[in-house]
Amino acid sequence: MVDERHFRRLVEAMVELFGMPAAHRMLGAAGARTADYVRRNRIPSLARGVLRLLPDRWSRPLLLRAIQRHAWTFVGSGRMKHRRDRISIDGCLTCTGFTSEHPTGAFYQAAFESLLTHLVDPRLRVEETRCVARGDDACVFRIRRGDDPPYPTTSQA
Repeated sequence: MVDERHFRRLVEAMVELFGMPAAHRMLGAAGARTADYVRRNRIPSLARGVLRLLPDRWSRPLLLRAIQRHAWTFVGSGRMKHRRDRISIDGCLTCTGFTSEHPTGAFYQAAFESLLTHLVDPRLRVEETRCVARGDDACVFRIRRGDDPPYPTTSQA
């Protein structure tokens, strides 16, 4: 684990050196790779197997509760909350202090989606619909099946 100040400085440097779109892509790749590491090395194989066998209505809440219990490891001083169809982060490290027309939580979006698709249902998608970098109160990541219509990405979402 890395002190959140170091992670925050890394994000700031990426944005400064490469611009927000490139930083967003790199952070998304890092989030997916982080989730792969967590899945392989931090979630016991028995738990991985059970989550895959259970129906979505049971496995998704179990996984989201486990993610929330360990949220301090990736949101630092921020706060994570969840419901069945969404995850919200107050104090998102990759978004707070930035200004952008587009959501900037690619790290979290990719990490959540990777965990959910590999452990719950490969059709699940995660989309950041609200972002503090766009002026919203919190970053909100909606969870939906890939064959469901997408959520609106306005501040009212």
